[in-house]
Amino acid sequence: MATSLRDRVPMFAVAFQKIAAELDPLLDQPLAEILRDGPGERTDHAQAAVFAVQVAVFRLLTTLGVRPDAVAGHSVGELAAAHAAGVFSLADTCALVAARGRLMRELGGEGAMVAVQVPEADVPELLRGHEERVAPAAVNGPASVVLAGDADALAAGDPRCTAWRCGTRFTPTTWTRFWAPSGRCWPDWTSGHR
Repeated sequence: MATSLRDRVPMFAVAFQKIAAELDPLLDQPLAEILRDGPGERTDHAQAAVFAVQVAVFRLLTTLGVRPDAVAGHSVGELAAAHAAGVFSLADTCALVAARGRLMRELGGEGAMVAVQVPEADVPELLRGHEERVAPAAVNGPASVVLAGDADALAAGDPRCTAWRCGTRFTPTTWTRFWAPSGRCWPDWTSGHR
């Protein structure tokens, strides 16, 4: 979708280029290449690409006259929303997105995320016995929940529920349960960015 927008909608392309001009010096690969080739399993590339597309779409919509009363986001989308709301400049937000992606990648880990087609109310029962290794990460809809945590625990799933891997996408990532291991890095990074 993003490459199609960039190739067909000049306002999106201009916005994307401005974002790429800020992000490219902070990445090990140009944003246009990441968008073209896909991020693969590179968390830092995925973070940058998602942020750039979100902000470029926001800018496209504002040039078309859409003026939101409020903006919100999840994960890197929170940073895109903060930028859209004027909390951070583009340069500062790009620096934060790149640093966040780098930290997530450097932490590595044996984490994963999986989207399951179950109501939020069913999650505690699904996680019984796995609570220390898996946690809900997001509620995407009435019957769509994302679980995150230890990859082995997520891969094992729950024998009472085949939905953990049925019709879902299993995504390797860093350990994501409330950012527990990654939180230890933020004081070092933020000390130079207050």
